[in-house]
Amino acid sequence: MSDWQAPEEWTRGELKPERAAQRFRDEPAMERGRREKPMVERRLPTKLPSFDGTSSWETFNAQMGVMEKLCGWTPEEKAQQLTLALREEVQMVLLNLAQEEWGDLNALSAALQRRFSSMGDEELLQARFRRRVRSPGESLAKLANNLKREARHAYTDSPAREQEEQVRFQFVEAVGPRELRKHLRLSKPRSLQEAFQLAQEWEDISKEEDEHRSRPAVRATEVEVGPEQSGLGLAEVMEEIVAIRKAMAARPPPSPQSGPRLCWECGQPGHIRVDCWRRWRRADHPAVLAPNPAQPAGNGTGSA
Repeated sequence: MSDWQAPEEWTRGELKPERAAQRFRDEPAMERGRREKPMVERRLPTKLPSFDGTSSWETFNAQMGVMEKLCGWTPEEKAQQLTLALREEVQMVLLNLAQEEWGDLNALSAALQRRFSSMGDEELLQARFRRRVRSPGESLAKLANNLKREARHAYTDSPAREQEEQVRFQFVEAVGPRELRKHLRLSKPRSLQEAFQLAQEWEDISKEEDEHRSRPAVRATEVEVGPEQSGLGLAEVMEEIVAIRKAMAARPPPSPQSGPRLCWECGQPGHIRVDCWRRWRRADHPAVLAPNPAQPAGNGTGSA
């Protein structure tokens, strides 16, 4: 900024006209332009705020009437602005109208009035609210927001605290699956925010457990390694395994038993111990025959 200041004569009114003209010519152009700069005309908003159905249609319609007067919209322009202001599920209202009705203000306003008006049958709206359940694919945050909006429509004459209590209770009853609903009932949340946090934590933990169960099981195998093998690498271990296999393959096969089998009870061929006549005679007369101590104990088949 310039350091120029108005002389004291100007403030006291003692400066003569010709002197004032000279001082005006000597005043910096920037300071003179700042004093004489006209007021900039304020620009009015040119479009409606968005409408997503969370607020009352009557309130939004009143705002739209104010904007219509300020901007001087025609009915066609007002219909265009209303169409562009629709967001999220409110846009689905356009699918219920013919394409030529999208620019018809009366048809569009009537459809929004039927869908989002809070002046309908309160008993019917309250019954629908109490039967409200979580839709497939509906997130917990979306469910909470939808319940808030539906509670405002169903309990228009109730205070905000009572509406909040209705939303909290219905949120607990509307969530699924059954295990989550049981968890919330046992936790007894005191507010909608607390119920939402408990439900979100339960879903996060359940998702982690499902991912853990879906992983393939890996069995751990313990291998004892001697001190002389602890420093061996994979190649050395494989070489030792190959050498052991070759050594086992080079062994001669066991020779089959030659000659007839002998009874281990009496030492005679032709039968085995279980069929030996000595065994049966000893069973009838224990003192007649004693077992042959020279014969090993076994089953008579050649193996102990």
